[in-house]
Amino acid sequence: MAQKLSRQLRAAEDRIAELEAEVELYREKGDRAEQWLHKVYMEIEERFIRQPEENRRATFGPNRRRA
Repeated sequence: MAQKLSRQLRAAEDRIAELEAEVELYREKGDRAEQWLHKVYMEIEERFIRQPEENRRATFGPNRRRA
């Protein structure tokens, strides 16, 4: 009985170690995904929001609006 419980305990500890390794893997993947999303967000912000505003200001002046 003690050997059986010992094997079960060892199997449980091995599974815990596997799950902890998976958690770390997914945590790292999540961090990389967040960094990638931030990069995409910044590129969109720069290309489609800031540059068009700067282009309008350069074309129409800071206080003029398009008709």
